Parts: sequence; C-alpha cells; structure tokens
Amino acid sequence: MTDAGSSDWASAGGDVDSWAPIPRQFRRLNGPLPPSWEALYGPLRVGRVDDLMVVAQLGQSIDGRIATASGHSKYINNAAGLDHLHRLRALVDAVVIGVGTALNDDPQLTVRRVAGPNPARVVIDPRGRLSGSARLLRPDGARRVLIVGNGAVPALGDGIEIIRLVLTAGVAAPAGAVPCLTHHRTSFRACRRLVPKKNNKTGHLQIVGPEIPEVLRGS
Repeated sequence: MTDAGSSDWASAGGDVDSWAPIPRQFRRLNGPLPPSWEALYGPLRVGRVDDLMVVAQLGQSIDGRIATASGHSKYINNAAGLDHLHRLRALVDAVVIGVGTALNDDPQLTVRRVAGPNPARVVIDPRGRLSGSARLLRPDGARRVLIVGNGAVPALGDGIEIIRLVLTAGVAAPAGAVPCLTHHRTSFRACRRLVPKKNNKTGHLQIVGPEIPEVLRGS
C-alpha cells in the first residue's frame, strides 16, 4: 500500500477529528466503520486467507521509487502520507523493519501524528547489530522485539524480547524445517509468531520499506 490512501480518504470527506475512536472500533468487528473510514481501512479488518492480515507499507514518489538512486529517502512522504502511515500503525499489532532501516533512519515506530495505540516494534537483525540506544527500543509500554541469528549477542537493555533463529549462509530453510534467517531475509513464520491468534480475531502485521520483498521471499 502506498501513501495514495491519504488522498483517497481526503476525497471521501474524512474528518481528522473523527479518527480518534477508529482504532478501537477497528478491533471490535461489530459493524462497519464510519463511511469516511470504512472504504480505506475496513477491508483490512479480516484476513481473507487465514487469521493474519499483512500490510506492506511504502512511501513512494509518482514514478514508483521509494528512494533516490543513492538510497536517500528521508522526507519522500508529505504530511498527509505520514498521517496515513501513522493511522495504519495505530491499527496493527506489530510493525516490522530491517536492521538497515533501524540503523540509517533511527525511527521511533510509534503512533504520534494520530490517536491510537503503539504497536509492537520489531527489527529483523540477523547479526545483532542494533544498539540498545536505538529510539525504537525506548520503553513506552509497547513490545520491543529483535529477530536475530542464534549466534548473535545484541547489546540491549532490559525488557526487549529476543527471537533467535538458525542463521544460514543464504539458503532458506526447507519446508517444515526450523524457521531461519539468511543474510537478507527472514522466515515469515517468525513474523507470524509476533501476532498470536486471540479470540478468533484477525492479527495485523505491518512490514515497512525495503524489508517487504525480503520477508515475503523468506516465507
């Protein structure tokens, strides 16, 4: 999903002030959302294949790029696009990024621009490179999770969950094998563990930026 969703919402006559109750209503599944929000976010409430809904979030330019040729991508989104990103973040159970994004951008991955709860913050970090000083690891009541290789020894503070997977040399685990990490991808099953099934409701996972194709290839 790209930030085009923001313009869709605006053209539908959405009212920013009407957003505040939406994250709670989104999770209740007891009727449609208000019309100004239903068309854009209603289809995300229930998975069509199983009990997991995955949202791939990209902010991209009109020519389909998420960064310049040199890799620079900061401020590629406008204010409306950032609001849309934070609304999606308020609706999901966990947001997943790669360690490259974490190191280069030092994001917070919190819900700040709109009303709503902070999701769990997850970093795929095969070698355990992320420092405990990263902003996304600051304690604020949300889960903080690192997916690392089984030999990694990340230097982190208290309260950070570690999921350890077998680190391979670029070969994904065969079907039925232990979920694994390669240098550039993670088993989707590892991400699935972050969103346990609760009361027959759909779990929601947001994968952001360059990590999208790598997670999906590792599925």
